[in-house]
Amino acid sequence: MEKHERLFLEDTRDILIGYDGYNTVEGLKALIDETRERLTKLLNGEIKPDDVGLIK
Repeated sequence: MEKHERLFLEDTRDILIGYDGYNTVEGLKALIDETRERLTKLLNGEIKPDDVGLIK
């Protein structure tokens, strides 16, 4: 796993750790959807260094 991919995955995990401030059912569903989209992007190899603020 490349550095930018790892940072992206760590950021995705951090969203889930604190539930990113969501405390309603609708908010948590949106959080799950965002996490799914981020993981799909990572699995499809679509993460670029600039997605996490890195310049390669």
